[in-house]
Amino acid sequence: MVAYNYSTLTGLIIPDTVDIRTGVEGEYKALFGAGLNLKPSTPQGLLITAETSNRDAVARNNAVIANQINPNVSGGIFFDGIGALTGFKRNPNSYSVIPAVDVAGIPNAILPAGSLAGTTTGFYFQTVNQVAFDSTGAAKVNFQCTIVGPVAADIGTLTIIVSGPLAWETVNNTIAATLGTEEQSDEQARIARREQIAIQGQGSSLAITSAIYAVNGVKTLIFRENTSASTQVIDGVTMVGHSIYLDIDGGLDIDIATTLQSVKDGGCAYNGNVTVSVTDPYSGQIIPVQFSRPDLIPVLSRVTISANVNNLVPDPEQTVKAAILAYANGELPGKKGLGVGIPVSPFEFAGAINRLAPQIFVQKVEVSYLSPIIYVTTELPIEIYQKATINSGAIQVILV
Repeated sequence: MVAYNYSTLTGLIIPDTVDIRTGVEGEYKALFGAGLNLKPSTPQGLLITAETSNRDAVARNNAVIANQINPNVSGGIFFDGIGALTGFKRNPNSYSVIPAVDVAGIPNAILPAGSLAGTTTGFYFQTVNQVAFDSTGAAKVNFQCTIVGPVAADIGTLTIIVSGPLAWETVNNTIAATLGTEEQSDEQARIARREQIAIQGQGSSLAITSAIYAVNGVKTLIFRENTSASTQVIDGVTMVGHSIYLDIDGGLDIDIATTLQSVKDGGCAYNGNVTVSVTDPYSGQIIPVQFSRPDLIPVLSRVTISANVNNLVPDPEQTVKAAILAYANGELPGKKGLGVGIPVSPFEFAGAINRLAPQIFVQKVEVSYLSPIIYVTTELPIEIYQKATINSGAIQVILV
């Protein structure tokens, strides 16, 4: 029997099924004679079909396994292993947390860990540690959501006691929840890895942005540097001599500042509208670290769709709004959405609608700044120190 081998020095080969079958048929003819009846309905034809299917499956399985060494297409534990080589780790599941929630009850009574409270929006949070009410019956305690992911709880919404001791009388949050996260999908993790490829580096723009992207909660950022000894205006931002500028969306200030101080070169100055004091772990010196948070630019959108979509989509208006918001919030695979310095594109909005609801025929998408309101079908520029925002009420859907 003729040997078959789909692995070469240039990689794996996945041959066409027709070519595989032709090869198998040739092997059968070599064994049983050139006049062998090869019709699929014959016993030998059925065996040839089975052998063709098996070889095709082996070739494709080998290709899938081989591709796991390529970080651009691998997934699951294979991708996690490749990421570990450069210090990358995908964001895991985490819970939303509400710090320092006010609770009250009978003085000196104990509120145990796991005591359950509910929000006015229908979510449950539990105490993460035991706390005792003081002599006035007051205490503060941290609460954690009972489900993973970005569960929101605005100020004053955690007010319902669900389960706990009778001594517990009231609960109220004066601080909004810090949102949890869902584990990154393979596609999201691949994008994050490319953004963090130089996380083990130091000083370069790629190393700095990689390290900041690795900070929990950071979504998008803009980086600029002034290599001149004098103050310069770069892309609309005034930067002192020999300095860097980062405008960052997401993440905690202290986490960003600590990371930034650890990866930038010594003597490099900062710019920005946020200043955080960081203690150098080696010298003990207190360093004022600066970076910026983006100015929020509200925008509007007007979407015109075909009226006959009502027969295909139960609620086309809400579907359109949900698609645009999913894009804006960076929830679509492969899309950053409306991030720092990213222009507002009506084409991206239309693409998001077609991606999530392909049965909707989009005739036109227009966008505008909140002020002045001038709708256009071209991109709205966003400066590197800005971030566009949009909400459901800012999206108008027109059926024609």
